[in-house]
Formats: sequence, C-alpha cells, structure tokens
Amino acid sequence: MKHKKLIRITTVPLSLQKLIGGQISFMSDYYEVVAVSSEGKLLEEVALNEGIRVKGINMTRRITPFKDLIALFRMVRFLKKEKPLIVHTHTPKAGTIGMIAAYIACVPIRLHTVGGLPLIETSGLKRKVLDLVEKATYACSTMIYPNSSGLYNYIKENRLVPLNKLKVIGGG
Repeated sequence: MKHKKLIRITTVPLSLQKLIGGQISFMSDYYEVVAVSSEGKLLEEVALNEGIRVKGINMTRRITPFKDLIALFRMVRFLKKEKPLIVHTHTPKAGTIGMIAAYIACVPIRLHTVGGLPLIETSGLKRKVLDLVEKATYACSTMIYPNSSGLYNYIKENRLVPLNKLKVIGGG
C-alpha cells in the first residue's frame, strides 16, 4: 500500500492530459496520485486513462478574484483533508491557487512547473498585479521548475525567486 501522496494540479483537465499524461500513471507506481483540475467529463476521462483518483475544483484562466478565493478555500480544505507529501502544480492559475493552498495546508514539498508567464505580455497595473501574484506563488513553493532556459533567465533576471529554488527541467 502506498502511503506517500502526490497531488498534481492544473487549471483545466486538458492540461493533465497533454502536459503530464503518462507521467501520472508512472508516478502512481511510487505514490498515491490524485489529480486536481476543473470539473467536467474530461477530468473523469483522466481518472480512467491514468488509473488514479481525481478531484474537481473549478478554476478560471482569467483574473476572477471572487472565484479565485472560492477555489483557494476549496483547495486548502481538500489539501488539509488529504495531507499529501507533495503538491506539484502546472499552469499559472493552478500554480497560484495550488501553491498558496499547499503552503497554508503545511504540505512539506511544494513544486511548481513554469511553462509560460502571461505577465510577460502585459503592462501597467495588470503587469504589477501579475508580478505580485507570481512572486507569491514562488514564495509559497519549495522549488520552481521552468521548462526552458529562457524562462529560467527571465525569472532570474527579474528576481522573482531565490536561485536556490530554481532549476530548469532537463535541458530546457
């Protein structure tokens, strides 16, 4: 029986399928894996295809403060109940909600993979808000994994996280 629990979180179930499909079932040989994403038929398909348990917590891809707070509250409650060893997030909104919730729930290992930074394409007040949100996400993480050298360099140059918490995945 697997005692260590790993929770993988994405904003939408399609990301579970396309970004980490196959990884989940592989990791279930070593951990009890639970995938969290927005509710829907596709999330149930992930459960069947990967042979794991899933939890639907609706998250939007846009800036929606009220809905985001609801998602954060639900995520904290879920993580406190599950008591995972590791939470690993992907996608910007899931990263923010998942890392803050995992920090509040005292999850020991909190990993976030950076596949893109929407803040790069914005300016003004929205850019300042997204910078702050990104810094909060990284502050709540124990490790940040950009998936390219370009993202690594951007995060490093903008001092979004201490370098000891930053490591490029593979060769980038």
